[in-house]
Amino acid sequence: MLDLLIQNASLPDGRTGMSVAVQNGKITQVAEGPLSAPAHETMDAAGYLLSPPFVDPHFHMDATLSYGLPRINESGTLLEGIALWGELKPTLKADALIERALTYCDWAVARGLLAIRSHVDTSDASLLAVDALLEVKKQVAPYIDLQLVAFPQDGVLRSKGGVENLKRALAKGVDVVGGIPHFERTMAEGAASVKLLCELAAERGLLVDMHCDESDDPLSRHIETLAFEAHRLGLQGRVNGSHCTSMHSMDNYYVSKLIPLIREAGVSVIANPLINITLQGRHDTYPKRRGMTRVPELMAAGVNVAFGHDCVMDPWYGMGSGDMLEVAHMGLHVAQMTSQKGIRQCFDAVTVNAAKVMHLQGYGLEAGCDASFVLLQARDAVEAIRLRANRLKVWRKGRLIAETAEVATRLQLAGRPEAVRFLHMGNLPTAAAAIRIRTRELSAEHSLTQANLRGIFWKDKPVIATSRARGAHGDEPTSGHGFPLLYNIVYCSRATAGVDAAAVDHIIATSRRYNAVRGITGLLVFGSGIFFQWLEGPRDNVTELMTTIKTDARHENIVLLSTTEEVRERMFPTWDMELITATNIRHVLIDAMVDAKDAQNAEAVRLLLEQLDSGQLSALGGSGEA
Repeated sequence: MLDLLIQNASLPDGRTGMSVAVQNGKITQVAEGPLSAPAHETMDAAGYLLSPPFVDPHFHMDATLSYGLPRINESGTLLEGIALWGELKPTLKADALIERALTYCDWAVARGLLAIRSHVDTSDASLLAVDALLEVKKQVAPYIDLQLVAFPQDGVLRSKGGVENLKRALAKGVDVVGGIPHFERTMAEGAASVKLLCELAAERGLLVDMHCDESDDPLSRHIETLAFEAHRLGLQGRVNGSHCTSMHSMDNYYVSKLIPLIREAGVSVIANPLINITLQGRHDTYPKRRGMTRVPELMAAGVNVAFGHDCVMDPWYGMGSGDMLEVAHMGLHVAQMTSQKGIRQCFDAVTVNAAKVMHLQGYGLEAGCDASFVLLQARDAVEAIRLRANRLKVWRKGRLIAETAEVATRLQLAGRPEAVRFLHMGNLPTAAAAIRIRTRELSAEHSLTQANLRGIFWKDKPVIATSRARGAHGDEPTSGHGFPLLYNIVYCSRATAGVDAAAVDHIIATSRRYNAVRGITGLLVFGSGIFFQWLEGPRDNVTELMTTIKTDARHENIVLLSTTEEVRERMFPTWDMELITATNIRHVLIDAMVDAKDAQNAEAVRLLLEQLDSGQLSALGGSGEA
C-alpha cells in the first residue's frame, strides 16, 4: 500500500491531471490521469501546481534577522553593509545566532524552501559563526538540506590568518570553498585568491562558490579567472560564480568572449535579484544601472543560472521573508524576462537550476526522487510567480511538514463575486474546476473538457466566453446582450440509505430525458453519500425541478446554497446533466460552507461535514476517500 497518493496535480513542465505515488519517502510513480492504487492517504490536488521544493543557492544565514544590530545601514550600500557586519561580529553570541538561524529555517519551511546554501564568515579566528551554523545544520537536517560555504568576508589574502581560518572551517565540516576576490586589496591579489582557493578545492574534492565581481566596475573581471581555473583544474560542473554584477557594466564585445568561456568551463552563475537591484548602481545618478548580471544572455548560451535570496533582514537588506517566488518575481522584472518562456525560466532558477548548483541528490518530480514537494495555490509556474503563490502543503520525503489554508478574500459588493482568489481563468487545466469543485475523477462514460467547462469558480461571476456553443439550447431566446436570462440553483443534500451507484445512474438517465426538453443544463457531483448539484435554465423549469428534488425520497438534509438570475452564457451548454464522481466530497462541502451567505446554510453544511467526518455517511459510487 502506498503511503501517499496525490491525484490531479499540475506540474511545472505543463502537464496536468497528474498522479504522484509515494512510498517510504520516495516517489514511486508519476502518471497521467488517476491511479487506483490503495494508499494510506489520498489527496486531490484540485489542479493546483505541485512543484519540487524551492532551493536558495546563495544566502548568509549567520547574519540573517540581525537587522538593526548594532545599527541600520542608512546608505544602503554594499560597503556600509560590510562595515556594519564588521561592527556586529565582535558582539555575536552563538546562542542568539543559532536562534535567529533556526527561526529563519522555520520561515523557509513555511515557504516550501527546503534546500539552502549559506555562506558563513571565516574571517573571525574564533570561527564562532562556523560552529553555530554547523549546529544549525545538524538540527535542521530532518527537514532542510543546509549546505555551508567557507566565506572569507574580509578577503582570504587581505585578512590576517584568512587562509588558515578557511582551512580550519573546512576541517570542521563546512562543505564548499568560497571567496571574495573583488574585495582583496588589488586586482592581482584577487586573481591570486581565485587560483589559491580553486586549487584547495581541487585537492580536497570540494565544490567552489565565489562572490565574484559584486561591483559596478566593468573592469572587475574575476569571473574570467574563475572560469579559467575551473577549466585548468578540471572542475567543470563544480564551480559557481555568485553575483557577477560587473557584467551589467561590461563592454558587449568583451562579454561576447566571456560568456562562451564561462560555458566552456562548466561554471554556473547565481544572480541575487533582490539584493543586486538594491545594492548596485548606488553611485549612479541617472541613468541608473539595474545591477543584475546578464541572466537571459547567460541562459541562452547554455550556462546554468540560478537565483538566490542572499539576505533577509540583515546589514545589507532590511526586507525579505524567505520567499523564493519573490526572488523569481524580481528577477523576471529586472531581466525583462516577461515572455512565457522567460517567466518559466525564472521559476526554474529557484528550483531545478538551483538544485543543480548545489548538486542535490534525489531532487525532482520523477520516480526514484525524494518525495519532497510543494503544493502551490496556482495553476502553473507563471501564475505561481505572479501571485507569489500561497504554499498549501509542503512535504519532506513523504512527510507533511507545513500547510497553509487556501487564501480567498471575501467581498461585500452587490452583484459581484463573494470571494476572489486572483487565479486567471485562462490558466485552468483541462480538468478545470467547475464551481470550484476540487473533484476530478470522472465517470468512465463521460469526459470533462475545457471546451464545455468554462472554468468557473463556486459563486464567482461566470466568465463569458467569446464563442457560443450551439446545440439543444442554441436557439433559445436571448437578451440584447446576446445571452439568455438564466436561473441558477446550487444545492447539496445527503443521500438516503439504499442510494447506490445504480440509483445515481438512474437519476442521471432520468435527468437527461427530463432536462433536454425543459432547457435545463448542469452537473451533479456525487461522493460519500453527498449530492452537490448545479442547475441552470429558465426560472419556472428550474424551480419546478427543485420542488421535485425536495420531495424525492432519495434526498434528505437539502441545503440551498445559491440562487441567482442573470443574463449570461450557459456554463454547461451541451450537458443535459453530467455526473462527476467526487474523489473527496469533503473539499466540496468546505468550499460551500466558507462561501455560504446565509448562516443557517453554513451551519447545515457544517452538520453534513460532521456526519461525513464521523463516518456516518458511507462511501458510494466509487467516490474514494472522504
